[in-house]
Amino acid sequence: MFVKFSIDGKTKSGYDGIIVTSYLKLFTQTWIEKESCSMYTQEIIVNNEVGLHARPATFFIQKANEFKSGIWVEKEDRRVNAKSLLGVLSLGIVKGTTITLIADGTDEKEAVGALVELVKDNFGE
Repeated sequence: MFVKFSIDGKTKSGYDGIIVTSYLKLFTQTWIEKESCSMYTQEIIVNNEVGLHARPATFFIQKANEFKSGIWVEKEDRRVNAKSLLGVLSLGIVKGTTITLIADGTDEKEAVGALVELVKDNFGE
């Protein structure tokens, strides 16, 4: 997602990700303005007995890779690419964890809906 952000009165623009996130963590008074972009988000609680570990995480990223949209998983203040097994595993999602699914693209609603259903179904286990 292309974003504009302001730090100490200086406006910068770029793609959301590591660079923008790094800037935002360094300064407390910041804002982001989306330029004709919309994102679809939904929170869900993971109730699978083992959480989102190896096997369920594999099912999760396989489902995420079926969609064209950029998809992210957010836990507390960390956001990772939902199409990356290592990224998803690095969040350490256990039973009872609330995660936020975020998608940006042409099929964002369908992507989030499919992932929510997968989580609700306990990853088919």
